[in-house]
Amino acid sequence: MVTVVWGRWYLDAHLDLNLPSLLAPQNLPMMAAEHDLTYVLMTIAADHDRLARSPAVLALKKILNLDLRIIPDTETRDPIGAHQRAWTRATEEAKRSNSYVLYMPPDVAWSDGSFAHLSRLLARDYTAIFMTYLRVVSETFVPAMRARGATDDIALRLSGRELVALSLDHVHPLMAAHMHDSRYFPVHPEMVVWPVPGQGLGVRCLAREMFLFDPGRIDMGSQLLVDGRFNRRDMVFVDDSDDLYAVSLAPLGKDIGWHLTPGPPDLASVARWWLIYDSPVNDLIAASFLRWHPGPVDAARWERRAMASHRWMRRQTALREALRLWQSLIEAKAWNAATLLALAIETRAVANAFPATDRPTVVLVPDEARIDAVMNDATTNRAALLDLLRRHVAFVDAPPRQPIEEGTWCNAAGEQLQVKRVEGRLSVNGCALLDQGQRVGRHLVCRIDGLIA
Repeated sequence: MVTVVWGRWYLDAHLDLNLPSLLAPQNLPMMAAEHDLTYVLMTIAADHDRLARSPAVLALKKILNLDLRIIPDTETRDPIGAHQRAWTRATEEAKRSNSYVLYMPPDVAWSDGSFAHLSRLLARDYTAIFMTYLRVVSETFVPAMRARGATDDIALRLSGRELVALSLDHVHPLMAAHMHDSRYFPVHPEMVVWPVPGQGLGVRCLAREMFLFDPGRIDMGSQLLVDGRFNRRDMVFVDDSDDLYAVSLAPLGKDIGWHLTPGPPDLASVARWWLIYDSPVNDLIAASFLRWHPGPVDAARWERRAMASHRWMRRQTALREALRLWQSLIEAKAWNAATLLALAIETRAVANAFPATDRPTVVLVPDEARIDAVMNDATTNRAALLDLLRRHVAFVDAPPRQPIEEGTWCNAAGEQLQVKRVEGRLSVNGCALLDQGQRVGRHLVCRIDGLIA
């Protein structure tokens, strides 16, 4: 487990709330009893003594291996970069020692029992465990939690339901901007919220940075997101506050710039953001419907919200994949095909043309002259545009091999496409394949010399 912390505000949060909540009986004390746990705590020289002498850090030393390190002051000139470099170093160390790594922010508070749940998940050999936080107003939440969760020792002890109830009393007002029907939807839409009145909040995350994972079994990209090798069956997103719950502290004006432009969620803008934080594991994350609740749940009411959010996410996923394909067409200078796809995106027809699915697809792109012949009809007739797109998107059961082999595909229009070799050349329903395709996300984009009729 690794934390990077410096500066008075973050040290106060770390020592007054983060560590005391981690010291609750069913958090680090239980995890350390069941696993070999080392806590790498990094700070600058000026803050070292305060950390080393604090009651919370002294209590940690009694239950786990504590490695208190000093980082150069120059690292703090770029706070985000400093955290990423420190996490990267810790990840490399964990990989060499065949260990998991857990990124612990200094400014979060945990419910008692969160790490007991993580300990149980580790025993099931998950490769990666994901979670997310609700944001609270630090100025009012910190004294409220210290008053509610205080014990005779240093620990702060609140159950998941108690912490949810307290955090909803102090929820950061900018959290409301993440509501699915918000009038000030943020430019950084990392999560979307569906309230369940009288019950709590349902949440879908579009992307999450790593939290607890085995770096020996996962390939990481430059943004510390999963990139490449992984098995989604070995990953889990903790989706119920009864199991794990944490809040992120933020001053009242934190990140206000994300929310200054009035307007509801613009699906195309959300899709563009999603591609910036692209990861093959994002669909697994978005498929999880989180339940943050301060009491018992009414299963039927939560299921209705889950289905509504699922429909929203399917439309959003289809749009994201259409934008991914559009970018590849622009790069390939397939201007006519890109124009038609852009029109489908602009008119929101793309969700019908590219149904959201985890199945790999083959996208067949006719040559420019063939598209030009039907351009006028496709751009003025919505039904013709949808039909044209559906006939050229094929679903396959497994990522298609390269070179492409003979077989049968089924397109989005529900028709079978026959891939055959005629006189040594592969064709799809009589249209010759002009190449072996380019991989674009989970898609294979292939050029053909005709239109699929």
